[in-house]
Amino acid sequence: MDSYTPITLPYFAPDHLLPAPLPTLNQVLSSTDYVVAPPGRFSKQFAVVRVGSHFLAKYGPDVHRLEGENMIFVSQQTRVPVPRVYAIYGYAGDATMIIMEYIEGVTLHNCLETLGPEELKYIGKKLRAQLNELRQIPAPDYYGALGRRPIIDFYKCRHHRPVFTHGDIHQMNVIVRPDGTPVLIDYESSGFYPAYRESLVASSIDRYLDFLDEKFMDEAHILSEALKAWTRARNEENCDHDCNHDCDHDFDHDLDYDYARSAAFQKSSGSPFMFT
Repeated sequence: MDSYTPITLPYFAPDHLLPAPLPTLNQVLSSTDYVVAPPGRFSKQFAVVRVGSHFLAKYGPDVHRLEGENMIFVSQQTRVPVPRVYAIYGYAGDATMIIMEYIEGVTLHNCLETLGPEELKYIGKKLRAQLNELRQIPAPDYYGALGRRPIIDFYKCRHHRPVFTHGDIHQMNVIVRPDGTPVLIDYESSGFYPAYRESLVASSIDRYLDFLDEKFMDEAHILSEALKAWTRARNEENCDHDCNHDCDHDFDHDLDYDYARSAAFQKSSGSPFMFT
Protein backbone atom coordinates (compact mmCIF):
# COMPACT_ATOMS: atom_id res chain seq x y z
CA MET A 1 0.00 0.00 0.00
CA ASP A 2 2.90 2.41 0.48
CA SER A 3 3.36 2.38 -3.30
CA TYR A 4 -0.19 3.57 -3.93
CA THR A 5 -0.29 6.45 -6.41
CA PRO A 6 -3.30 8.83 -6.38
CA ILE A 7 -5.15 9.09 -9.66
CA THR A 8 -4.35 11.94 -12.00
CA LEU A 9 -6.96 14.62 -12.55
CA PRO A 10 -8.94 15.03 -14.64
CA TYR A 11 -10.11 11.42 -14.41
CA PHE A 12 -12.53 9.93 -16.94
CA ALA A 13 -13.57 6.27 -17.03
CA PRO A 14 -13.04 4.51 -20.38
CA ASP A 15 -15.94 4.95 -22.78
CA HIS A 16 -16.77 1.23 -22.80
CA LEU A 17 -17.58 1.40 -19.07
CA LEU A 18 -20.12 4.21 -19.46
CA PRO A 19 -23.82 3.23 -19.44
CA ALA A 20 -24.58 6.30 -21.60
CA PRO A 21 -22.72 9.38 -22.87
CA LEU A 22 -21.14 11.22 -19.95
CA PRO A 23 -23.11 14.37 -19.08
CA THR A 24 -21.35 17.65 -19.73
CA LEU A 25 -20.57 20.22 -17.05
CA ASN A 26 -23.41 22.42 -18.27
CA GLN A 27 -25.86 19.51 -18.19
CA VAL A 28 -24.94 18.77 -14.59
CA LEU A 29 -25.08 22.38 -13.42
CA SER A 30 -28.43 22.94 -15.12
CA SER A 31 -30.06 19.86 -13.58
CA THR A 32 -32.64 20.60 -10.89
CA ASP A 33 -33.29 16.96 -9.98
CA TYR A 34 -31.68 17.50 -6.59
CA VAL A 35 -30.84 14.74 -4.15
CA VAL A 36 -29.13 17.32 -1.95
CA ALA A 37 -29.90 20.91 -2.95
CA PRO A 38 -27.30 23.65 -2.55
CA PRO A 39 -25.78 24.88 -0.33
CA GLY A 40 -25.60 21.29 0.97
CA ARG A 41 -25.46 19.99 4.53
CA PHE A 42 -23.96 21.58 7.62
CA SER A 43 -23.24 24.81 5.65
CA LYS A 44 -20.94 22.99 3.23
CA GLN A 45 -20.95 24.28 -0.34
CA PHE A 46 -22.01 21.37 -2.54
CA ALA A 47 -24.97 19.85 -4.34
CA VAL A 48 -25.97 16.36 -5.48
CA VAL A 49 -28.17 15.92 -8.56
CA ARG A 50 -29.45 13.17 -10.80
CA VAL A 51 -28.62 13.56 -14.47
CA GLY A 52 -30.72 11.24 -16.60
CA SER A 53 -31.42 7.71 -15.44
CA HIS A 54 -27.82 6.53 -15.04
CA PHE A 55 -25.79 9.30 -13.42
CA LEU A 56 -25.47 11.06 -10.09
CA ALA A 57 -23.24 14.12 -9.79
CA LYS A 58 -21.79 15.64 -6.63
CA TYR A 59 -20.15 19.01 -7.12
CA GLY A 60 -19.05 22.22 -5.44
CA PRO A 61 -16.15 23.87 -3.56
CA ASP A 62 -16.54 21.49 -0.60
CA VAL A 63 -16.43 18.31 -2.69
CA HIS A 64 -13.08 16.52 -2.51
CA ARG A 65 -11.49 14.32 -5.15
CA LEU A 66 -10.61 11.86 -2.38
CA GLU A 67 -14.25 10.75 -2.16
CA GLY A 68 -14.21 9.58 -5.77
CA GLU A 69 -10.73 8.17 -5.42
CA ASN A 70 -11.80 6.09 -2.42
CA MET A 71 -14.71 4.61 -4.36
CA ILE A 72 -12.43 3.68 -7.25
CA PHE A 73 -10.00 2.11 -4.76
CA VAL A 74 -12.74 0.03 -3.09
CA SER A 75 -14.03 -1.18 -6.47
CA GLN A 76 -10.51 -2.27 -7.43
CA GLN A 77 -9.69 -4.00 -4.15
CA THR A 78 -12.98 -5.66 -3.17
CA ARG A 79 -16.34 -6.95 -4.33
CA VAL A 80 -18.16 -4.56 -1.98
CA PRO A 81 -20.98 -2.81 -3.87
CA VAL A 82 -19.98 0.81 -4.44
CA PRO A 83 -21.11 3.46 -6.93
CA ARG A 84 -18.99 3.34 -10.09
CA VAL A 85 -17.06 6.55 -10.63
CA TYR A 86 -17.16 7.88 -14.18
CA ALA A 87 -15.43 11.26 -13.86
CA ILE A 88 -13.54 13.46 -11.39
CA TYR A 89 -12.39 16.91 -12.42
CA GLY A 90 -12.04 20.47 -11.23
CA TYR A 91 -14.00 23.45 -12.51
CA ALA A 92 -14.60 27.12 -11.65
CA GLY A 93 -11.33 27.48 -9.80
CA ASP A 94 -11.65 25.57 -6.53
CA ALA A 95 -14.72 23.39 -7.18
CA THR A 96 -14.71 19.64 -7.83
CA MET A 97 -17.08 17.53 -9.90
CA ILE A 98 -17.63 13.80 -9.26
CA ILE A 99 -19.92 11.95 -11.66
CA MET A 100 -20.87 8.48 -10.51
CA GLU A 101 -23.39 5.70 -10.91
CA TYR A 102 -26.89 6.38 -9.65
CA ILE A 103 -27.85 3.68 -7.14
CA GLU A 104 -31.54 2.78 -7.27
CA GLY A 105 -33.05 2.48 -3.81
CA VAL A 106 -33.94 4.41 -0.67
CA THR A 107 -31.86 5.57 2.24
CA LEU A 108 -31.97 3.57 5.44
CA HIS A 109 -33.19 6.80 7.03
CA ASN A 110 -36.30 6.80 4.86
CA CYS A 111 -37.21 3.13 5.23
CA LEU A 112 -36.03 2.16 8.72
CA GLU A 113 -39.46 2.41 10.34
CA THR A 114 -41.03 0.19 7.68
CA LEU A 115 -38.57 -2.70 8.01
CA GLY A 116 -39.34 -5.80 10.01
CA PRO A 117 -36.91 -7.78 12.21
CA GLU A 118 -35.94 -10.22 9.45
CA GLU A 119 -35.30 -7.42 6.97
CA LEU A 120 -33.14 -5.54 9.46
CA LYS A 121 -31.26 -8.76 10.18
CA TYR A 122 -30.69 -9.29 6.44
CA ILE A 123 -29.33 -5.76 5.93
CA GLY A 124 -27.15 -6.06 9.02
CA LYS A 125 -25.70 -9.37 7.81
CA LYS A 126 -24.86 -7.85 4.42
CA LEU A 127 -23.26 -4.76 5.98
CA ARG A 128 -21.22 -6.92 8.34
CA ALA A 129 -19.82 -8.89 5.39
CA GLN A 130 -19.04 -5.70 3.48
CA LEU A 131 -17.16 -4.10 6.38
CA ASN A 132 -15.22 -7.29 7.03
CA GLU A 133 -14.16 -7.34 3.38
CA LEU A 134 -13.04 -3.70 3.55
CA ARG A 135 -10.95 -4.58 6.59
CA GLN A 136 -9.18 -7.30 4.62
CA ILE A 137 -7.62 -4.77 2.24
CA PRO A 138 -3.86 -4.91 2.90
CA ALA A 139 -3.07 -2.06 5.28
CA PRO A 140 -0.08 0.30 5.16
CA ASP A 141 2.02 1.17 8.20
CA TYR A 142 0.27 4.47 8.89
CA TYR A 143 -3.10 5.94 9.86
CA GLY A 144 -4.62 8.21 7.25
CA ALA A 145 -6.18 8.59 3.83
CA LEU A 146 -4.95 7.05 0.59
CA GLY A 147 -1.52 8.22 -0.49
CA ARG A 148 -0.43 9.24 3.04
CA ARG A 149 -2.62 12.33 3.04
CA PRO A 150 -2.70 14.42 6.25
CA ILE A 151 -4.41 13.01 9.32
CA ILE A 152 -5.82 14.45 12.53
CA ASP A 153 -3.41 13.95 15.42
CA PHE A 154 -6.13 12.15 17.41
CA TYR A 155 -5.57 9.02 15.32
CA LYS A 156 -1.79 8.96 15.69
CA CYS A 157 -1.89 6.23 18.28
CA ARG A 158 -0.72 2.62 18.16
CA HIS A 159 -3.33 0.77 20.19
CA HIS A 160 -5.01 -0.78 17.16
CA ARG A 161 -3.78 -1.82 13.73
CA PRO A 162 -4.94 0.32 10.80
CA VAL A 163 -7.80 -1.10 8.73
CA PHE A 164 -9.65 0.38 5.78
CA THR A 165 -12.60 2.24 7.24
CA HIS A 166 -15.63 3.87 5.61
CA GLY A 167 -15.65 6.45 8.37
CA ASP A 168 -19.14 7.95 8.06
CA ILE A 169 -21.77 5.21 8.35
CA HIS A 170 -25.14 6.63 9.30
CA GLN A 171 -28.72 6.28 8.09
CA MET A 172 -28.36 8.69 5.17
CA ASN A 173 -25.20 6.99 3.88
CA VAL A 174 -26.74 3.54 3.43
CA ILE A 175 -28.83 3.04 0.29
CA VAL A 176 -31.03 -0.05 0.37
CA ARG A 177 -31.60 -1.49 -3.09
CA PRO A 178 -34.97 -2.99 -4.06
CA ASP A 179 -33.58 -6.49 -3.40
CA GLY A 180 -32.52 -5.45 0.12
CA THR A 181 -28.79 -5.12 -0.57
CA PRO A 182 -27.24 -2.20 1.34
CA VAL A 183 -24.83 0.07 -0.54
CA LEU A 184 -22.56 2.43 1.37
CA ILE A 185 -22.13 5.88 -0.15
CA ASP A 186 -20.18 9.04 0.75
CA TYR A 187 -16.60 7.76 1.04
CA GLU A 188 -15.09 11.19 1.71
CA SER A 189 -13.96 10.22 5.23
CA SER A 190 -12.56 6.80 4.30
CA GLY A 191 -9.00 5.68 4.88
CA PHE A 192 -6.79 3.49 7.04
CA TYR A 193 -7.67 4.15 10.67
CA PRO A 194 -7.68 2.35 14.03
CA ALA A 195 -10.11 -0.55 14.07
CA TYR A 196 -12.37 1.12 16.63
CA ARG A 197 -13.12 4.22 14.51
CA GLU A 198 -15.85 2.54 12.43
CA SER A 199 -17.57 1.33 15.56
CA LEU A 200 -17.60 4.76 17.20
CA VAL A 201 -19.06 6.46 14.14
CA ALA A 202 -21.56 3.75 13.19
CA SER A 203 -22.95 3.00 16.66
CA SER A 204 -26.09 5.06 15.98
CA ILE A 205 -27.39 2.50 13.46
CA ASP A 206 -25.69 -0.60 14.87
CA ARG A 207 -28.39 -0.73 17.53
CA TYR A 208 -30.88 -1.46 14.73
CA LEU A 209 -28.75 -3.69 12.49
CA ASP A 210 -26.16 -5.28 14.80
CA PHE A 211 -23.56 -5.37 12.02
CA LEU A 212 -20.41 -4.50 13.97
CA ASP A 213 -18.30 -7.49 14.99
CA GLU A 214 -16.46 -5.45 17.61
CA LYS A 215 -18.18 -2.82 19.75
CA PHE A 216 -15.11 -1.22 21.42
CA MET A 217 -17.10 -0.16 24.47
CA ASP A 218 -14.08 1.21 26.36
CA GLU A 219 -13.10 3.49 23.49
CA ALA A 220 -16.73 4.57 23.06
CA HIS A 221 -16.94 5.55 26.73
CA ILE A 222 -13.68 7.51 26.55
CA LEU A 223 -14.83 9.37 23.44
CA SER A 224 -18.25 10.09 24.96
CA GLU A 225 -16.70 11.60 28.08
CA ALA A 226 -14.25 13.63 26.00
CA LEU A 227 -17.06 15.02 23.84
CA LYS A 228 -19.12 15.93 26.89
CA ALA A 229 -16.16 17.76 28.40
CA TRP A 230 -15.50 19.56 25.13
CA THR A 231 -19.16 20.57 24.84
CA ARG A 232 -19.29 21.91 28.39
CA ALA A 233 -16.14 23.94 27.78
CA ARG A 234 -17.52 25.30 24.51
CA ASN A 235 -20.81 26.29 26.12
CA GLU A 236 -19.07 28.00 29.01
CA GLU A 237 -16.90 29.95 26.59
CA ASN A 238 -19.76 31.00 24.33
CA CYS A 239 -22.44 31.61 26.91
CA ASP A 240 -23.44 35.18 27.71
CA HIS A 241 -23.74 35.12 31.48
CA ASP A 242 -26.04 38.14 31.40
CA CYS A 243 -28.69 35.99 29.72
CA ASN A 244 -31.34 34.20 31.74
CA HIS A 245 -31.03 30.88 29.94
CA ASP A 246 -29.26 27.89 31.43
CA CYS A 247 -25.75 27.36 30.06
CA ASP A 248 -25.32 23.80 31.29
CA HIS A 249 -26.30 22.03 28.10
CA ASP A 250 -26.08 18.27 27.84
CA PHE A 251 -24.24 16.65 24.99
CA ASP A 252 -26.74 13.80 24.83
CA HIS A 253 -28.79 14.57 21.74
CA ASP A 254 -29.58 12.77 18.54
CA LEU A 255 -27.97 13.87 15.30
CA ASP A 256 -30.58 15.23 12.95
CA TYR A 257 -30.28 13.54 9.60
CA ASP A 258 -33.67 14.81 8.46
CA TYR A 259 -32.76 15.76 4.95
CA ALA A 260 -34.26 14.02 1.94
CA ARG A 261 -32.38 11.86 -0.55
CA SER A 262 -34.88 13.00 -3.19
CA ALA A 263 -38.58 13.66 -3.59
CA ALA A 264 -38.97 10.19 -5.09
CA PHE A 265 -37.59 8.57 -1.96
CA GLN A 266 -40.20 9.51 0.61
CA LYS A 267 -41.04 7.06 3.35
CA SER A 268 -43.20 4.20 2.11
CA SER A 269 -46.28 2.96 3.94
CA GLY A 270 -44.89 -0.55 3.70
CA SER A 271 -41.60 -2.25 2.96
CA PRO A 272 -40.59 -1.48 -0.65
CA PHE A 273 -38.09 -4.33 -0.81
CA MET A 274 -38.13 -7.91 -2.02
CA PHE A 275 -35.44 -9.58 0.08
CA THR A 276 -33.77 -12.67 -1.32
